[in-house]
Amino acid sequence: MKRRRLRNLKLLEVSLVDNPANPHARIALVKRREEGNVNPNAFADAVAAIKKRDGISATAAARKVRKRFPELYVAMQGGGTQTHQREESAVAKAITDFLERVDKVAAERRVSKSAAMTIARREHPAAFRRYQDTR
Repeated sequence: MKRRRLRNLKLLEVSLVDNPANPHARIALVKRREEGNVNPNAFADAVAAIKKRDGISATAAARKVRKRFPELYVAMQGGGTQTHQREESAVAKAITDFLERVDKVAAERRVSKSAAMTIARREHPAAFRRYQDTR
């Protein structure tokens, strides 16, 4: 199989996932603006550490890291203006609020994530609507 290289891409979103779509994909080079000496992997490392330490989902761990270390989250997102950061924060809150409800339903009722999503959507329509508005 011939290798293909993707060049001149604009990365619009970086998401933390526990089940990647392509486990064989690799990042060979990352370029970003220099804004202080923040390690670009610091946010992901902090999420992984809190997830392991507290035995919680990646979503819940990411939310804890964003609250405790907002500078790591901003650095991971590539900086931005205060207004843009506030907008991203509201979007992130809507997403994590709903996904935490899904995680809670899955744990309490011992159902799959898919079933938990359906239940959470039915029981918390306002949270689901805010979650949908971010997509």
